Amino acid sequence: MEKKYLNIIMEYKFSVGDNVLYDNNGKKEFCFIFKHRSHSNRPTYLLNNLETTRIIDQVEEASLEKTDIKNVVDYYWNNIDYTGDNGVMSNYIVNNILKNISTTKNVIWGPNISDETYTLKIDKYPAWIKVKKE
Repeated sequence: MEKKYLNIIMEYKFSVGDNVLYDNNGKKEFCFIFKHRSHSNRPTYLLNNLETTRIIDQVEEASLEKTDIKNVVDYYWNNIDYTGDNGVMSNYIVNNILKNISTTKNVIWGPNISDETYTLKIDKYPAWIKVKKE
């Protein structure tokens, strides 16, 4: 992807909206690319850390690697229990998963007829299923 800044053409390895792993001194953090930036005529990025919601600016490409949305969904999916409250699950999916992945096409979610399981299905990925905890 090319972008022009002050008559300088920048080549960016990652696109705005991509999910990436940021190497923060050896600790891998899930992030979302919020904006393309530049520093010293090099491409850099403005990131949103998905785990801490911290904004990280001027991140060099060498500190980033592309990650699959499955990893982001797995992270959030493993941090909630399904109690049978479908409103809580739906809000959680929208506010924590869908807002933080690079696609929302062909996404279906909801409980089964008996409210014993809750499923999230994203096109081309296996379904995520939560069994109700008592």
